[in-house]
Amino acid sequence: MNHVTDSFQIIGLEDTALIIISDLHCRVFLKLQISGEENISVSALRKGVYIAKITSGDGTVEKKLEKK
Repeated sequence: MNHVTDSFQIIGLEDTALIIISDLHCRVFLKLQISGEENISVSALRKGVYIAKITSGDGTVEKKLEKK
């Protein structure tokens, strides 16, 4: 599980990607189109566990995030 506080970066993107952050009940809290190593702010989210789904030309990856 990845621990975050106010923001995070996705390293290694070669193209644009869509990131969707949702809770464990599939409620979407953030949906962004990103490119490169942008900072993704999660400061508005409450503390808890979230799922980050990253979709790019290389495929889709899901990671758990714990907002502290």
